[in-house]
Amino acid sequence: MLYHLQHKNHTRKDGQNAVKMAAYRSGEKLYDDRTGRTYSSGDPERVGHKEILLPDSAPRRFLDRETLWGEVEQAEKRKDSQLCREFEISLQQEFTKEQNISAARKFSQQFVDEGLIADMCFHGLDTHNPHVHILLTTRELTPTGFGKKIRKHSNNGKDWYNKKDEMEYWRESWATIVNQQFEAIEQFEEVAVPKRVDHRSYERQGLDIQPTRRIPAEEYRANNPEVQAVKQQRKFNKMYLLQRVAVLIAKRAYEKTKQKVQQILLDRKLVAESKQEFKASQQQPKYRGGLNQLIADKTRDEPKPQRAPPRRKPPDDDLGYSMS
Repeated sequence: MLYHLQHKNHTRKDGQNAVKMAAYRSGEKLYDDRTGRTYSSGDPERVGHKEILLPDSAPRRFLDRETLWGEVEQAEKRKDSQLCREFEISLQQEFTKEQNISAARKFSQQFVDEGLIADMCFHGLDTHNPHVHILLTTRELTPTGFGKKIRKHSNNGKDWYNKKDEMEYWRESWATIVNQQFEAIEQFEEVAVPKRVDHRSYERQGLDIQPTRRIPAEEYRANNPEVQAVKQQRKFNKMYLLQRVAVLIAKRAYEKTKQKVQQILLDRKLVAESKQEFKASQQQPKYRGGLNQLIADKTRDEPKPQRAPPRRKPPDDDLGYSMS
């Protein structure tokens, strides 16, 4: 059994971007119209399940993740705007994949009933660390899109889970949902000791127990042989790909060099043939008779043009007048 629930406020002044966060958590490639950039996740296989929960008044186009968080970015005009809120919750290894999804969906539905949109992305459902990221919008919904900020709880009028007592309410709500799931399982299975989680610390529960230390991801990877094996395999694959790329580059360079050498040899052959033709032309006998003799030799065999017969003068008539 494990209880971990963390809440975060994501703001633009901290360098956050709603589309970028949604892309990382969903394992998708998303484009942001506001920044003109495309964001993507490095390892989409870690996402075991994802879904978007909409209030009844929300436009259906917000079921598309890129459209939803793109319009969130467009709705926030200030450089220090609060873009979204997030709950990061550890799931129970004792639950099946469907049971964990059902519990997270029930928790998120409380925010949807308040008029917010919940984007749930489940990571590592089949690993030692199953958890869910729940991104929540911060503005009320209108027929055209997003309206004003929702700052008050509709039930008690308090600040929307930004205060300590409000966070206590949501932490207790998650513990209640998990314990109800355990109770439902125990109705069909015989257990010696019922399993329960508590949102309170051991000190608040009056228990003299040291809390379990959260192992950082770097330390876990360094001490886990399976993770190290995967890391070594990825390193080998990377080296193999680099070698393949190097071979392809070398082949292309060789082909280009070969073409250049062939072109140079061809040029040299043409030059040599031109020189031989020039030498051969120099060895031919020269005319010693000058220009007139050269012309006579060239025109010796040419047919001479025929001259037209001369015109005869017509005879005079008897009266002595010329007929011409």
